[in-house]
Amino acid sequence: MESTVSESPHALRREKAQAYFAEPALFAAFEEQYLRIPRLMYLETALAMLPQPPRRVLDVGCGTGHSLAYLSERLPDAEIVGIDPELGMIAIARERAGQNVELLVCRAEDVPAEVGQFDLVLVYSNFRLWTDPEAGLRGIVAHISQGGLGYLLDLRGDLDPALRAELLAEMETQEMRAFLASQLDAAHSVLTLEELARSSGAEVELRVGGLAGWPPRSTNAIRLLERNEQLAELVFGVGDAGFRSPRAIDSVVHLFLGGRERVD
Repeated sequence: MESTVSESPHALRREKAQAYFAEPALFAAFEEQYLRIPRLMYLETALAMLPQPPRRVLDVGCGTGHSLAYLSERLPDAEIVGIDPELGMIAIARERAGQNVELLVCRAEDVPAEVGQFDLVLVYSNFRLWTDPEAGLRGIVAHISQGGLGYLLDLRGDLDPALRAELLAEMETQEMRAFLASQLDAAHSVLTLEELARSSGAEVELRVGGLAGWPPRSTNAIRLLERNEQLAELVFGVGDAGFRSPRAIDSVVHLFLGGRERVD
């Protein structure tokens, strides 16, 4: 398991990846070009995997608030909480967030107990940046309600070199290429992520690539699409805003924490 000591190789790669988020313009351009629809797919996948709409949602590493804004409109009756360790990100998120959104400046391992339990805990593409991933996972698991779902999606650090080169070649500028390379370098391997997850004490399921980890044309993937019309529309439109490579889905890991209704 990779060490979280500041001098460790992974910590140095994480710090380099984190530094890019101090450049809001670059990250905003990358978000708009490559993450807009994939992020919505992630959110709708999470909703499709629940037996009913969540009453309380926690977005860990909410960044500039795109997910919060979407969820606020999508779930107007839900209580939504977003956390991020960067005050600047929270300030931008506050401008986007709806009336049913609460924002906190804190890390995953420091979520206050009084915030309570959540039916859905989301971690979208930021786990690689956590300074103490083991403590952070334990922290968010403590806030997943009985029967609730924690859904973490992140890049995999043990990516096939050919796929890595293919994804980097899609970047429109050298700056974006350097940004993506730093994020891939900071990502955990599938094995490390699984080890970290099991140390959280939660029920854990990890899958690689696909739609929620299922091959796109599998029975489980099709059932997810049948349960969620918005998700189906997004899946068919992903080529309009996102990575063009059909193998891009193999670059991510899906980690599920806590009990949930399965789609079998």
